[in-house]
Amino acid sequence: MQTLGTPGETFEASNTNGALELTYLGEAVKMTEVEPGLFFSPSGEALDLRGPDLLFTNIHIIKANHQTLLFRGAFYLICGLSFLYALLFWPLRSLFQRRRQKIIPSANKAKSISDAQIVYATVVVGISSFFSLLCLMVLVVIPNMVYFSWPHPYTELKLWQHLLLYLPYISMLLAGLAAVLAMLASKNSSLVRFMRNYFLITILALLAFNIAIQV
Repeated sequence: MQTLGTPGETFEASNTNGALELTYLGEAVKMTEVEPGLFFSPSGEALDLRGPDLLFTNIHIIKANHQTLLFRGAFYLICGLSFLYALLFWPLRSLFQRRRQKIIPSANKAKSISDAQIVYATVVVGISSFFSLLCLMVLVVIPNMVYFSWPHPYTELKLWQHLLLYLPYISMLLAGLAAVLAMLASKNSSLVRFMRNYFLITILALLAFNIAIQV
C-alpha cells in the first residue's frame, strides 16, 4: 500500500476454498464479494479491484513483484559495494602503501591545475557515495520502498525529514558534478589507468542507483 507516495504495509491475497482471503498484519480475513471485483471484510474494509487503480481501505495498492525485489536487491548490493569502494579506497591504499614502506611524495610539492581537478573529483565522488549509502540505509530500514519510487518532499515536515527526502536529489547532483570533474581530470595525461577505472565504475554506479530509486 502506498500513502502520500510513501510505502506502507504489505498484505497477501490468496484463494482459499473458492473465497478470497487477505493476510494483513499477521491476521487472515475472509473477504465477501458484493459485486465483481469489490470485496468487503467482516469489519467493513473494502478491497476494490474494479478499476485501473486498485484500492484497499481506499488506499492505492500495487502488486508486489518478487522478481523485482530480487533484481533490485542484487543491483543495490553491487551499488553499495561500489560506494564503499569509493569511500575506503584511499584510506586502504594509503595504509597498504605505508605497510609496504613506499615513498610518499612530499606534501609541499606544487600541484598543477589538472592535479587539483583529480583531487576535487575524488572528494566529490566520496561525498556522493556517502549520500548514496545513506539512501541505501533507508531502503534497508523500509524494504517496501523497493516497489515504489523515492517519496517526494512534502510541506509541514521537520528539517531532518526534508533532508531525508531530498537525499537522492542531492546525491544525483553531486554525481553529475563528479562526472564533469572526472571528465576534466581524464584529460590529464598523468591520470593512471586504475584512476580512470575508479572514476568510471563509481560514477556509473552513482548515476544508475540514484536514477533507479527515483523511478
